[in-house]
Amino acid sequence: MRVALMPEISLRPPFTTFAESVGSYLGAVGIRVRVRSMERAAFLAAWRDKKLQGIIAGSSAALGNAATRLEAFVVSTGAYAYGGYPDIDELFRQQAGERDRSKREALLHQIQRLMHERVMHGAIWEPATLHGVGPRVEESGGGVEPVALLYGPYEDMSLKKSCWHERRGSRARPEQLCTRGDAGVKAAELEGRPGAAGAHL
Repeated sequence: MRVALMPEISLRPPFTTFAESVGSYLGAVGIRVRVRSMERAAFLAAWRDKKLQGIIAGSSAALGNAATRLEAFVVSTGAYAYGGYPDIDELFRQQAGERDRSKREALLHQIQRLMHERVMHGAIWEPATLHGVGPRVEESGGGVEPVALLYGPYEDMSLKKSCWHERRGSRARPEQLCTRGDAGVKAAELEGRPGAAGAHL
């Protein structure tokens, strides 16, 4: 008697809880999956070596643009691509050699359209994160990069000037500090000072 193996869902750490949620959603429509949790380096190595099976829920915060993402995840020779299509590979080669920006953009749009039509990837979750910002923060960096999960860039975050001076040696409660809205102090300027930016942001 052959026993059918339950398909796996592997998700890049530290987002294992996302995989559990996706597994629950799939289970609700009759698709049973087993969540496979791995250490980050092991996951990335297995993904790159094409050893993961079932559903691979990937995420990336790598720098770059559409072309660099397509090269890694879509083109058949990509580090994290499982297969591909010869026509998409050829379009990618064309855009890589195209010097006219508008023509290159059109080729990239064409590749993305083909990916969508062939359902090469499935958007199975949209991460939403909650962030708390206290009264000592002049500029949090929230919303500066609309598609980013985290606040930043770090260099643009700042504390209220009064916060830095009042905080040192003050016995006042945090809510009693930093209410005047003085000019901000860049977080990067506080780098290296004891108990600076990271603790106060």
